[in-house]
Amino acid sequence: MKTCSKCGEEKVVAEFSRQASKRDGLHPWCKACVRAHKSAWDVANREHVRAYEAQYRLTHPETLMAITKRSAAKYRATHPERKRADVQLRRARIAGGIVEKFLDVEIFERDGWICQLCFEPIDPTLKDRHPRMASLDHIKPISKGGNHTRDNAQATHLRCNQSKNNRVLEMSS
Repeated sequence: MKTCSKCGEEKVVAEFSRQASKRDGLHPWCKACVRAHKSAWDVANREHVRAYEAQYRLTHPETLMAITKRSAAKYRATHPERKRADVQLRRARIAGGIVEKFLDVEIFERDGWICQLCFEPIDPTLKDRHPRMASLDHIKPISKGGNHTRDNAQATHLRCNQSKNNRVLEMSS
């Protein structure tokens, strides 16, 4: 246990940051007090902080670029479904169609993991361009003026989607 010299509360040692220059190796203020002090200082010195950040951006562009690339790569690695969704959104925006944000898996679950072209089950575990893996198909292709919306999307096997290409299939009744 240690007493914070700022708030006077006795807290567990884990509530204090390390500071090698101190005899016990811990900062005299608890983490909560340090955070509150820094936050208040940032508000009181907003212009100074902004000027410092602007100068840092100018003098360290490679560091900021590396941080951005690392965090983007980490996000893409942990959210692979977002990359595909973002590509589809971009294509639809370029084509000038109506765009809705949704993930492929929403459509696959809506369609019960059944291919809407051959009406056979889709195995959700297949990946890496396997011919029977899940693929999102636009009923009216984006290249033909279709929209990227839930009602224009359907679950298909990759092979079925590729063989359909960008054709609009007539539904037989």
